[in-house]
Amino acid sequence: MAGIFDIKSTKEFLDAAQKKATEILGEDGVGAIKNAKDSVVEAGSALKNSAQKKIDEMTKEAETTKNTKTNNKSAVDATLAFIQERREEYKEEKHKQEERSRKTLKVLIPIFALVLIGIFGMTKIQNSQKEKASIAEEAALQLVVQEIQEDISAGRYDEAIVKANGLYYTSGYSNEIKKKWNSTRNALIDEIEAARKQTEQETMVVDANDEITDNENIQGGKTDQVSYSTNGKDTVKNGNTGIYSYRSRGGEYYIYYIIDFDEGYVYRFCEGNGDAICDRVKIETGDLNNVLIITYHDGEDSWSYGLHFKWKNQPDTLIVQEEDGYEYAFYSTDLQSASALKESKTIYDY
Repeated sequence: MAGIFDIKSTKEFLDAAQKKATEILGEDGVGAIKNAKDSVVEAGSALKNSAQKKIDEMTKEAETTKNTKTNNKSAVDATLAFIQERREEYKEEKHKQEERSRKTLKVLIPIFALVLIGIFGMTKIQNSQKEKASIAEEAALQLVVQEIQEDISAGRYDEAIVKANGLYYTSGYSNEIKKKWNSTRNALIDEIEAARKQTEQETMVVDANDEITDNENIQGGKTDQVSYSTNGKDTVKNGNTGIYSYRSRGGEYYIYYIIDFDEGYVYRFCEGNGDAICDRVKIETGDLNNVLIITYHDGEDSWSYGLHFKWKNQPDTLIVQEEDGYEYAFYSTDLQSASALKESKTIYDY
């Protein structure tokens, strides 16, 4: 490329050739060579101009490429700067959010703690209230059980069965307590039915014995005598003379009442529970067709009972009403047997 495009070297070569040609050919040969020289110089100049144009185009293209690259680089730099700016904004916003979260937690944690404490406290209070309600209900149910036992002892089986059927634990504090009272209710119902059946059997025996006694009295000429009183059939219904004997209808033990108008006392004792004492209380006033009043005196304390036939002029059933209003039924029983039991007891006067 240097041999073609180096115009300076070509011109030096032609100048040397012209000089040599002048020496050999003279002036004519020099003219021809000069013309050739000018043609070559002219051609070289055109070639130079063409080369320069090409170089200018390449230079411009290079500048354009450089500018494009520069512009591309600027765009990339701008994009990177934008991304970096957004990243910084994200970091700052994230930091602000974290700071707000920390402040919120500082406020909420104590609130949550108070709420949890409140919930725990309320739960504890509610459990305590339920426990107290359960204890109170069990106490009330136990009183009903005592009433049922008293009804059984007094032979009030219908009243006892009604109370037993209503013996339900409803507080809901404990399933174990609920099961216990269900078992208690069922056991009491069984006990009532068993006592009723036993009483019915005993009544049949008593009735049979009374029939035998009546037959014996008839055979002996004593047609008006009854087994549970010193009165005859015509006077026993008056309830104001002679001696009467009554007994509860079973259970774990028997309670006896002997009403002695002749002496002016009422005797009360138990048989079957190991009690060896017989109460003796003075009759204050009344009769068994209305109400007979007796009053216990024990030091500074005193309390009264009222005794009367369940139905007027029907002395086979005695009702004893305590001072608190509770009533208990007792049924006529053989006076001779009851008196023998009384004699085995230690009399205690009230």
